[in-house]
Amino acid sequence: MSQDVLEILQQQRRSQGEQRAFMGSDWHHTGLVFTTTIGTPIHPRNALRSFKRLVTGADITPIRLHDLRHTHASLALQKRIPVEVVSERLGHAWVDITLNTYRHLYEAERQEAALSLDQLLARPPRTMN
Repeated sequence: MSQDVLEILQQQRRSQGEQRAFMGSDWHHTGLVFTTTIGTPIHPRNALRSFKRLVTGADITPIRLHDLRHTHASLALQKRIPVEVVSERLGHAWVDITLNTYRHLYEAERQEAALSLDQLLARPPRTMN
């Protein structure tokens, strides 16, 4: 986990602690990191509504929430983070799932690695002993 993500989570813990203290016995302890103001799980529809509001406010091309997952994976793979690490982050059971899903990102590498027939048949240079 990167330092900036760790700092955000630590700030969330502090904020949640303040909210929990304010709510006292009305707080619902669920052990979740992100909750409503009374500690209950955030309803998915409310999370989606908030996400859409953020996207609209940022004046960017509308995307689905799930597209953030694909964006993260694509950027990580383009930065040459090992596919095994990306696969683990995504929670894929097998690295093959990640490779098959993001195979298109490897097209440039495949082109670079392509050898002509002449290159394949070329004999290695002789060395003098």
